[in-house]
Amino acid sequence: MLAHWAAVQTRAPGWPQHTALFNATGPGRVYCELAVLSVGPAALGRRAAAAGWRGAAWEAVVELRTGRTHQVEPCTLPT
Repeated sequence: MLAHWAAVQTRAPGWPQHTALFNATGPGRVYCELAVLSVGPAALGRRAAAAGWRGAAWEAVVELRTGRTHQVEPCTLPT
């Protein structure tokens, strides 16, 4: 299980509006919790190959226990 607190629509000089994540509660923060049910390799489609993608792809199945979709973001890791 992953849990954190999020401050949505955060504004800071030089940054676009964003969601800031924290390890503790605080003013304006909402609790977020999700469970990772499974992680495994995913097949890349033709468009990914045509775009030059050479890395591996992974797919995660998660359960949003608090229903906050803003806590899930894709990322690219170096290979």
